[in-house]
Amino acid sequence: MDDTRFGIILLENPFMRREDLERCLQIQALCHHRKPIGQILLEEGLINERTLSLVLSIQERRRAFRRQAPEERAPEDPELPSPRRLLARARKWGASDLIFAESRRPRARVGGFLRDLSPERIDGEWMGRFLNIVLDGCRGDPFESRPVIETNLELGKGSRPRVVLCKDSLGPVVAIRLIPDEIPEADDLGLPPQVQGMLEAEKGLLLVAGGAGSGRTTTLASMAQSLVRDPDRGPLHMMVLDRHHEYRIDPGVSLLSAKKVGAEPGDLAVALRAAFREDVDVLVVGDLRGREAIELALQAAETGILVLAGMQAGGAVKAIRRLREVFPDNLDSFIRTHLASSLLGVLYQELVPVVDGEGVVLATEVLAGIPEVRNALELGDMDRLILLLTLAESKGCKSLDEALMDLVEDEKISMDEAFARARDRQRMLAATCQEEE
Repeated sequence: MDDTRFGIILLENPFMRREDLERCLQIQALCHHRKPIGQILLEEGLINERTLSLVLSIQERRRAFRRQAPEERAPEDPELPSPRRLLARARKWGASDLIFAESRRPRARVGGFLRDLSPERIDGEWMGRFLNIVLDGCRGDPFESRPVIETNLELGKGSRPRVVLCKDSLGPVVAIRLIPDEIPEADDLGLPPQVQGMLEAEKGLLLVAGGAGSGRTTTLASMAQSLVRDPDRGPLHMMVLDRHHEYRIDPGVSLLSAKKVGAEPGDLAVALRAAFREDVDVLVVGDLRGREAIELALQAAETGILVLAGMQAGGAVKAIRRLREVFPDNLDSFIRTHLASSLLGVLYQELVPVVDGEGVVLATEVLAGIPEVRNALELGDMDRLILLLTLAESKGCKSLDEALMDLVEDEKISMDEAFARARDRQRMLAATCQEEE
């Protein structure tokens, strides 16, 4: 048994109390013949053979997948292809990101892992031509006045991928976040049906939470597109506030205003305040942040505007915590009351590699604005919200763990991917063991 590997598992997953682990380490130190820590844990009754075997197999399969050589996917190009050809190749592979770095091979992130797009390395001449395209014919050193440049790549279609440029010791580095040319429908994305019900509301706040690269921008664009195309609503005035307008939403007969917001939280607050004077029906906020902006978004949601807002958070309940944390203690009651009255729901999402590694699938957690959730919000009972995610599935709530298990049962993702993302890994292990019996 590999002590190092087993130690990593123990550290990553809360399988036992720290005191028990420390006691077993003391026993190991006192042994004349050094015993593997796993054997001591078995002898002390702190872990059983089935659980140990399952955890090790999960971790080993994950490591085996990561060890697959990315060069196996790289075509044998006689020379480095053009940026357009590399972009087409990355899209064909279902990549989420592209990385071009001078003196290194072009790479794409496919199913969460980096793969080489070509065995050839990027030279200064190739990179210079590409920077010329991205920065619209720039001259000289573009990084002289700005260490990091953020812009969009104009592809002439329905999307404008976000591009981040910087410079390291070997030369320029360009990271491109790939998005679909066309805005996907909710069903194609895999959004849960209860979210569509939330979009039928005339007013209120719907949060879309997730980490970097979780697909929040695509989800918000899909929601916005469905609203302006909804024949039952009629023409709407929709305003989109974001730093990077990566999608071009077709407003149809509706009126769409897309305003670029600066990086400072105060810039978003100014834009939100202006929205009140522009007779807006729907507000789409790419990244809700800052106390004043959050307060204005809640005010808008309570006074007749449907607000769709993205935010960075590690879960549905964590998104609620983040909203509360920006306010001082003396305003906690205020924010809880406004959240309870205006929240339609929180959608948290992650992109999980599919079984064959060729692409990703959406795993979602939903905290619906049902009466029980509103009551817990008003009382500030965060523990109750966590319970409702699991216990109120029949009323529209659903935990991430349940969503992951559904994807495993549908054979869309592997058990090890689900296990790596689960909140309650002990419970998921127990469920797996029951299935194997």
